Amino acid sequence: MLQIKKSHQQGVVVLSLEGQLISGSETRALAEELSRRMQAGESRVLLDLAGVGFIDSAGVGELVAAYSNLRRAGGDLKLCRPQPMVEKVFQLVKLTSRLGVCTSVEAGVASLGASGEIDDGSTNRG
Repeated sequence: MLQIKKSHQQGVVVLSLEGQLISGSETRALAEELSRRMQAGESRVLLDLAGVGFIDSAGVGELVAAYSNLRRAGGDLKLCRPQPMVEKVFQLVKLTSRLGVCTSVEAGVASLGASGEIDDGSTNRG
């Protein structure tokens, strides 16, 4: 099962994912969480993929859909810290050229054009 931990850093929602991003309840869980963030008016989202060991086509599809939805809402989606296997999938499907992939949470937050302080005191940093 995919676990999602949420924090706020400098006006950006950071969702740290743990598990596999595959067809079924995992992709639904991510879609539901992203929908909640958009409904709350939080449209700048960074997905920390350090804990994701595998992604399938449904997972890639969910990332593309999330990117499109957030962009339509005036926001953006960035990815950070993918494991080598996941990064290879991104390269194969040319996802890295469409979505920004950063090496750290801090770089991801900065790339989303955020400013200010950490909102919730979270220590979940890259």
